Amino acid sequence: MKQDKTETQTAQSTELDYEQCVAVFNDLFHRVEDSWHPVQDELLYSEIMKEKRISDGLKIKLLLKKYRDTARDLNLYS
Repeated sequence: MKQDKTETQTAQSTELDYEQCVAVFNDLFHRVEDSWHPVQDELLYSEIMKEKRISDGLKIKLLLKKYRDTARDLNLYS
């Protein structure tokens, strides 16, 4: 049991390449972003912060990209 926990921690702390990071990040959004309620924001924030394979800087970059893409899709720039 203890060995399984160590393997899981090691797997979660391994850095991913950019494409893998994007895939993991998008998966987090698809699993958590069911609605636009503040509770979902907290849950999504928690899941993003727990993801150790993506650097904090890249998390910010991916969040900004997600924000821009969503704004564009909803025509918020018009």
